[in-house]
Amino acid sequence: MNTELFIAKRIYRGDKKNEKRVSSPAIKIAISGIALGLAIMLAAVCIIIGFKKEIREKVIGFGSHIQITSFDSNSSYEHHPISFSDTLKNRLLSNPKIARVQKFITKPGIIKTDEDFLGIVLKGISDDYDWQFFKKNLIEGAIINPNDTSGINRAIISQNIANKLHLKLGDHFTTYFVQEPVRARRFTVSGIYETNFEDYDKLYVLTEAKILSGLNDWEDDMVSGVEVLVKEYNQLDQTAQDLFFEMSNYQDRFGNRLYTRSIKDINPMIFNWLNLLDMNVWVILILMILVSGFTMISGLLIIIL
Repeated sequence: MNTELFIAKRIYRGDKKNEKRVSSPAIKIAISGIALGLAIMLAAVCIIIGFKKEIREKVIGFGSHIQITSFDSNSSYEHHPISFSDTLKNRLLSNPKIARVQKFITKPGIIKTDEDFLGIVLKGISDDYDWQFFKKNLIEGAIINPNDTSGINRAIISQNIANKLHLKLGDHFTTYFVQEPVRARRFTVSGIYETNFEDYDKLYVLTEAKILSGLNDWEDDMVSGVEVLVKEYNQLDQTAQDLFFEMSNYQDRFGNRLYTRSIKDINPMIFNWLNLLDMNVWVILILMILVSGFTMISGLLIIIL
């Protein structure tokens, strides 16, 4: 006899012919247990996978997939400048795995208000910047227009920084830059973002690249580095490796050799931690399979017998 038909008949009828079996609480509990076991198992895996994806997207949102800087740059946020030419841009975009290329300038500073002060890192962006991530996480105000000619130094700060310094949309603050001579710039809060990723929220302030370029007395083509976005995340490692060898043989007009690092190399602790979550997924799956399997087998035995 067909197995499925046999089980269905046993559920619907008793041992005697044409005798209907009344659904007992045991059968209902067994069916509920099977459904609940499957639901919990799927939910546990989906939550962990979703959590990993969310953290990964936030880290990439702040630093892109790949960063190209000068070999002479150290691990600080004050990078040795490189020249971002059309030749370099076109060379990078000729790679079919690369979706976007954007230049950036970073510069550490100290925000001083009437009540408090805070060390931050300003990230200067240009008109080639991909705003998708920050548009998603912007809770007040608007994004910066790098081509704005109003003369106002606009900045987007995090909710974390706003709370610490008691700043709100439209407020002004002064940032001091430790260099020779010490310089200061007055900024206006044009937007507030919140990613709930404290390590970055407490650090980054976005502004126009030309402001930071002027502070450094740099020429128009001089930047801290280049951010590269790949089309598919699973192509990240291979693309970073390819670019590492290609860029190490490239020289800009200043004679700089370029150094390529993936976001995994820049944030090894975060990505190693995310990799450990894969082990947690397998542990949860094994435990849930054992528990759910026992529940399902018990339920089927109750239903059939």
